[in-house]
Amino acid sequence: YATRRFKDKHYSVSFDLAVKQLQKDFSEHIAQNAHLQDLITKAFNEKRNIYANPKEVTYSATKTYEGANPAIKLRPTQNRAVQKAVFGDKNILLNHEVGAGKTYTLITTAMELRRTNKSKKPLIAVPNHLVTQFQNDFLNLYPNAKIMSIQSVSDKNFSNLLNQIAYNDFDSVIVGHSVFDSINMPYAYQRDFYEDLIEEKKRLAGEASGSVERRIQRELKSLEDRLAGVQGNKKTNKDFTELGFDSLLLDEAHEYKNLPFASAYESKQMGSKLGSAKAMNLLLKTSFLNKNGKKIVFATGTPMSNSLLEVHHMLRHLDPQGLKMFGIEHIDNFINDFVRIEKVLETKPTGERVFEDYIVGTRNNKTLMNFVNRVFDTIDMKEVIDQANLSGVKVILPNVLAQSAMIKKSKLVAELFDDIVLADAKYLKENPQGAMENGINHLTIFNNARKLSLDPRLLAPKRANEAIAKNPELLKDTKIHQSAQNIATIAKEWEKDKGTQVVFCDLGVNDILGFNAHKELKNQLLAQKDSSGKAIFEPQEVQIIGDWKKEKYKDLYKDVNSGKVRVLITTTAKTGTGANIQKRMVAMHHLDSPYRPSDYTQRIGRLVRQGNELAIRASNEKSEFFAKNIVYATEETLDSRMFEMLEAKSRAFRNFYKGSDVETELNVKEMIDYDLMAAESSGNKNGIELVKVNKDIDELESLKQSQLREFSNKEKDIREFSEKLAKLESELKTIDTFKPSFEGAKLEFNHQAFELDLKESLNKPASIVFDDEAQKANLQALREAMNKQKETILQKLESGIPYNLYSYNGADLYAVKDNLGELTFFFEKESKRYFLEGTRRMLSNFSPSDSLNFLKILQNHTRKEGEKLREIAREKTNLAKAKARKEAFDEQERLDALLEYAQSLQEAVDKKIKELIPKPASLAKYAIVSGAGGLGAYAQAYERDNNQYKAL
Repeated sequence: YATRRFKDKHYSVSFDLAVKQLQKDFSEHIAQNAHLQDLITKAFNEKRNIYANPKEVTYSATKTYEGANPAIKLRPTQNRAVQKAVFGDKNILLNHEVGAGKTYTLITTAMELRRTNKSKKPLIAVPNHLVTQFQNDFLNLYPNAKIMSIQSVSDKNFSNLLNQIAYNDFDSVIVGHSVFDSINMPYAYQRDFYEDLIEEKKRLAGEASGSVERRIQRELKSLEDRLAGVQGNKKTNKDFTELGFDSLLLDEAHEYKNLPFASAYESKQMGSKLGSAKAMNLLLKTSFLNKNGKKIVFATGTPMSNSLLEVHHMLRHLDPQGLKMFGIEHIDNFINDFVRIEKVLETKPTGERVFEDYIVGTRNNKTLMNFVNRVFDTIDMKEVIDQANLSGVKVILPNVLAQSAMIKKSKLVAELFDDIVLADAKYLKENPQGAMENGINHLTIFNNARKLSLDPRLLAPKRANEAIAKNPELLKDTKIHQSAQNIATIAKEWEKDKGTQVVFCDLGVNDILGFNAHKELKNQLLAQKDSSGKAIFEPQEVQIIGDWKKEKYKDLYKDVNSGKVRVLITTTAKTGTGANIQKRMVAMHHLDSPYRPSDYTQRIGRLVRQGNELAIRASNEKSEFFAKNIVYATEETLDSRMFEMLEAKSRAFRNFYKGSDVETELNVKEMIDYDLMAAESSGNKNGIELVKVNKDIDELESLKQSQLREFSNKEKDIREFSEKLAKLESELKTIDTFKPSFEGAKLEFNHQAFELDLKESLNKPASIVFDDEAQKANLQALREAMNKQKETILQKLESGIPYNLYSYNGADLYAVKDNLGELTFFFEKESKRYFLEGTRRMLSNFSPSDSLNFLKILQNHTRKEGEKLREIAREKTNLAKAKARKEAFDEQERLDALLEYAQSLQEAVDKKIKELIPKPASLAKYAIVSGAGGLGAYAQAYERDNNQYKAL
């Protein structure tokens, strides 16, 4: 019969609560036991605290390098990174904050690797749109360098270009990421790589069950499909191993962070376990280079974007041998020692309240970073400036004036928020199945809220346009309108210097609903006029990144730097990484918030960067220059919370890199549910706090229900523990009874006594054997005697009556046949029986001499005295705990305090609502105020408004 399994939601929550409580109890137990603390600390130190934080090495104070432009001086932090990359015995990740000068560091590293004969042909891979810029910087720093660059695979004669690389001697080869990805490894490398992953998945699938096993099987199928795809590829160009590359320098390496991995954990924020083809392609190449002892240099200002596991992924590329030696080659070992995973109560899209595993932070931070810093070279801008000042090198960065532009929530935005965003959220909460069938989920609601906070026309263009047509003043309460005015004001202030501004807006860049945020902003900018009525911007001075092809970005950026383009409207994806457009930048505007802190960091990196000519001029003139960084947020929407989440995660990553002893905390709850969304939209701080407190109350109430069910089982547990204790004590007496004595040991069979000293033989792992010749002879005689009696014994056993096969020092071995023809064996002594587990066999396959090996089973059983004593002690403890079990909730005091706090918050919220919404007057007064219609109309209006007041 088929078996169907159903999840018991009630007891699943109870089980997860019990797990949390067990973890808490264990931690408290350790904290109160100094001896255990010492043991654990010693074990951890021996296993993990084997690296000290790498000391800073004093490198040569060289300011220029052979063949380099003498007019360009690298800063101390750049010199240090070059020396570590070239002469260090490890691969390196240049974890340098955006603007720290990674480009010149990479170029110098490549040339120094070649000069010192550590690399004959360095390969440098950079984002496609930066190939030309990187090539120009290369020739600026090394004017006589012989380099070759390929921007994209669309370049003509791609195959011929690869042949040129293979057969020519270049100082460096620069390729775009797409070109790098298109250069394949040999088929054998790819096949072995996927087969190893598939084997690991099969191992995990064999150890899993239920939904976890099904998920792993899906991942397995995907990997097998990828392997089949590799097998179907035909070789058309030279592969990576044929091009002569013996070092790799990868810029913006974070774009390759999504490596595949196999893990038994199902925690949130782990990323796709299948990884990306791009990252796997890189791993094949780094594995090849590592096996051949070649140098690998990664550069990125944001090695972590979403997850702490990305650090492990980076080390798989750069230090696989180190991971293996440190015992964290498998990602689960890394998680066990350094990542904190906790269960967090959340509401699923189905409405079910469940505990989900979340990565909530790190542990053993200092130990981990001592290991990681063998490979990571971490530099922030503060260190760049401090080190430069100590060396007499001046680093000029623009001062940044951070501003928040708060946009009033218009009546239109408020109505759309209630009618669409909150209505969908409420629908999802109350009818999750129906909501999901209509395409409504947390993500769509969240994105709709973000669109609405930018401009209502992004969410409901028809309704918004109709409202705006009736009341054009509504346009003033949008980010686009407010930013257009701010941009125009700043442009007039810096008109003489052709100051430039960059606007980041990731939402509304398509014309799907007939509204494009970028085009609307440009139109509003072109409509801006000065006091004389003259247009502030010429059409060519305002450019939208989407109007340019990628290969033309370099021309666009050149126009921005020259001041020909004064406003660039763009997205994080297109201009967030690597773009040098800072020469005249006076302001940056953020119309929306990106999801990841790394994206916001990359945005800011376009502004806080060396090379700003206005900042340099101010420095020379001993004056001050401030560039503005303006964040736009619509009041009483989710904007503020988005930036709060970004800052929380960014702060956690910064603390992690510092390697302090303090555990890193992550903001794990990034999904905002209906209640919190409603509270945020109200703008009432007490309401927001009330939602959070109610979530804590929910968790405690669930814990209370779990404990109450546990209390109700008190008598049942006492009975079960008592019965188990009695059984264990009986088994202990049986062990004592059957303890064998080897002095003058005899085995009696068929009224014959065989003197056998089994003491030595019983301690051997195999079947009964002897080294002594006399003992061997006796054993052989015993076996022959048993075999002669085989037919007789089998006939006796057919009866189904227990038959005594032999006796050993007073312990009789019996065999008995059941109705299915299977034999069961047991020893009997002093009216006590010990049944031999795992020895059942068919009568037709039984040979009497085989039963001699049952003596080993008996011996092993009698050796379990210590184990039984420990079990008895454990059950006695359980029984004592059950008898002493409280019948009241442990955290009732905390729950009562939270309930009281929630009540005070609710009263404050109610009071605020009453202040905002005046109660309708009496019916008579209402009629006078209304001033129209009969008494029935007045009564209906009064009843309508009074009911609305009560509901609010």
